[in-house]
Amino acid sequence: DAAGGALPPARVARVHQEHGFVEGLPPESVAALEVGRRVRILPNHACATAAMHDGYHVTDGGEEIVAGWSRIGGW
Repeated sequence: DAAGGALPPARVARVHQEHGFVEGLPPESVAALEVGRRVRILPNHACATAAMHDGYHVTDGGEEIVAGWSRIGGW
């Protein structure tokens, strides 16, 4: 959920540049995820996920942003 709580047995099965596929949610849980609802996703592949953003908001584990990191391109 948006607070970081798990929605078992959901899992991110695969991701692409703009979207991902979540598997394992029972129908009643899917119905509760209306368009516009915020959830936190723990991606299964960090490279593509990180590359889609110009920078990152860093938290201390809560919702308060404590730092900002710029993305660095290249190796």
